[in-house]
Amino acid sequence: MMSKRQQLLHFWQHPWADQWLFVQAYFGLGLAWVVIHTLPFRWIAARLGECMGHSPDTISPEQARVARRVSWAVRRASGLTPWPSVCLPQAITAKALLRRHRITSTLYLGAAFNESKALMAHVWLRCGPLYVTGGPGHQRYGVVASFAEKE
Repeated sequence: MMSKRQQLLHFWQHPWADQWLFVQAYFGLGLAWVVIHTLPFRWIAARLGECMGHSPDTISPEQARVARRVSWAVRRASGLTPWPSVCLPQAITAKALLRRHRITSTLYLGAAFNESKALMAHVWLRCGPLYVTGGPGHQRYGVVASFAEKE
């Protein structure tokens, strides 16, 4: 595991475009956190895309490159925020960043019961065949809703 100093040095070695994407992700996570905690979910859902919609399963190599960069930026920024940047703000932020590049994605809301029968929820974002956020372990959850841009 890298120290904060090593992380900072590693960050400055990235291209300027990646640094700027990281900054957008960091502030996007903050905005998403505020929106989630202040607005009703029906308002948020209406802006995520068509309910029960799905984006295409294939994307161009350039779109895949952008999706991987967005994934990196959101993942890195989420570990450095002073607020909890869990799966929902990560997915909302990544979806907004992809939308800026005119790349479609599908945000999934999932639910499952754990061993003690408590309900658990998870959110992940798929862009083509890539899981941009929340991908590991998503198979354990049943899809409750999905949101994708209208085509």
